[in-house]
Amino acid sequence: MSKNLLDLLEVRLLLDQINPMATPDEVLQVYDQVLNALAAMKALKASAEERMIEWIDCNGAIETSELRYYVGDSSRTKPRSLQLVADAIMEASGGDIESFAQYLSSNPFKVGPCRTLPQFDELFETTVTRNLKTGKPKRVLKTADKKWLDRREPRISRKRS
Repeated sequence: MSKNLLDLLEVRLLLDQINPMATPDEVLQVYDQVLNALAAMKALKASAEERMIEWIDCNGAIETSELRYYVGDSSRTKPRSLQLVADAIMEASGGDIESFAQYLSSNPFKVGPCRTLPQFDELFETTVTRNLKTGKPKRVLKTADKKWLDRREPRISRKRS
């Protein structure tokens, strides 16, 4: 068994140390080890992908009933100028804002800066993701970088019943 897999199993066992009686340091130490295991797995995946590329270069694409693995160039397409793209779309749509909106991606607006708009609440909606089984709001671990927080007292979340 590989060392990475053993590390993963050890980390899985460490999760039992996260309980209501654990100290914050103990909880953070286990979480740190989980993050390290995740980084190790990402490195392992990258190594496997490099080897698959070498194999495919020598032997050709791999096909299963559902997927085809092949080698291609990584690419990314982005506008050279947002202003020029917007102008071209407005011209092509004849100035119709509904037609213009169809050229936009799912969320082209940065929510943070848009919060300064007086009509923010009318323009944006926030929906809570729900657990499919229970229908209750899905609870997730969130983090906040203290350098971005203002000087207010932090809100401490209490256990929900």
